[in-house]
Amino acid sequence: MSSVRRCALRAGLAGMALSVAMLGNAGSALANSGADVYAGGIQRGHVFFNSYNDTFHLSDTSCDGHSVYIRWDAGSGVQRWEWSGGCNTEGVLPLNLPKGLAIDYVVCVNIQAYPDACSDIVFDTT
Repeated sequence: MSSVRRCALRAGLAGMALSVAMLGNAGSALANSGADVYAGGIQRGHVFFNSYNDTFHLSDTSCDGHSVYIRWDAGSGVQRWEWSGGCNTEGVLPLNLPKGLAIDYVVCVNIQAYPDACSDIVFDTT
């Protein structure tokens, strides 16, 4: 085998090894995510999920008299946490979950006598 072919082969193998190493770490990377809920064209609430320390930060962004809540599932059934701190306030919910769990959640505004408005489902990993 010529030296040029050997160099090309080594370069190709090194590139493949680097790609495999990067793909292997992609699944373990922590991601932060969030969602907003709107009703009547107005933002009513916001949730931010911090995957580093497994906390939800739930904000009531509208002074409308309605509380906001999150519904989430990390594999052990749907949970709900409501924040009624008032307009432009934030509550923090620590989850203390093991790393690597799939979690999905929505943020909703609790509208009495009407169906609640909710965000789209967000998928993340603890």
